[in-house]
Amino acid sequence: MWMSFLYVGVGGALGACLRYATSLLMVPLGPQGAAMATLLVNVFGSLLLGILSAWGLERAVSPTLWLLVGIGVLGAFTTFSAFSRETVMMLVDGAILRSFAYVGANLVGSIGAFAIGFLLMRRFLA
Repeated sequence: MWMSFLYVGVGGALGACLRYATSLLMVPLGPQGAAMATLLVNVFGSLLLGILSAWGLERAVSPTLWLLVGIGVLGAFTTFSAFSRETVMMLVDGAILRSFAYVGANLVGSIGAFAIGFLLMRRFLA
């Protein structure tokens, strides 16, 4: 069991470094660079997790590879990839309404929670 944490941790460290490197590459774009970096890692990370997930359904993906890359690297690179996978798996299972509710709850909930935290902290610091 502890090896699982090690695989996720090592992969997570690599994913976080890749995320940071992507952000640094976008600095020349100015203020919009951060948003472009986020979009890039979300879309590319989701693409990679889609490839790994399909590979896992068609052929056996080792638990070690899944922990290291699927959860570790891609989880730290972008949490949006996990969100995308979960949404598509609901669609594949035929849970269309649940998938739409899940998407809406994630988007509204996450953006709303960020806004609340941001506004509360600004008020606290004022």
